[in-house]
Amino acid sequence: MGTARTTSAPRSTTSRTRSGKPTPDHPRRKNESRSNSLYSEQRRFRVNRERLIGGLHPEAKSIIRRTQPYQRRNDPDGHPLAILADINNHDKHRLLHTTHAIVQDAHIEIDVHDIEITDQPTPRSGRFKDGDEVARIGARVSGADPQMHVDLHETYGIALDEVPPGRGEPVADLLNDLRVYVRDTLLVALEPYF
Repeated sequence: MGTARTTSAPRSTTSRTRSGKPTPDHPRRKNESRSNSLYSEQRRFRVNRERLIGGLHPEAKSIIRRTQPYQRRNDPDGHPLAILADINNHDKHRLLHTTHAIVQDAHIEIDVHDIEITDQPTPRSGRFKDGDEVARIGARVSGADPQMHVDLHETYGIALDEVPPGRGEPVADLLNDLRVYVRDTLLVALEPYF
């Protein structure tokens, strides 16, 4: 069963007083959401769409419908707006976003004398903790004066936990992807209706 998620998408038109309360001719219904919602289920969107976006231009409503997470049939919770709403909800409830150190990119430079490399190393990337093996090098002595110099070059990052909303994604990459989606897809489509 999907869950409703809040976002700051365009609001429907409602008369309000200066304090933000609905005017008497437009009273707020009990349990009415104060903001528009994102839905992982089409049924829930249909039930609430008139209340949430009924006063918008028909094309703006169509854009909002097409960008609902439920439109992604295989993974609605992986939709950029669903992830953004989940992160927002975690923040509102002051839940801890667990993060982990990760190696985003790594390469090894090896300089040898009188040593033959038998297994080329493949540096490890992804999550790690102190004491984890980062690479293994297979080598065999081939002379009287064996020497090996190894330089490991790594790019470190921080990733969210494996569970939603972060799904193990690097924090900077995920936030940038969300920013680009909202800026280049959603806001561009809705710009004529602002």
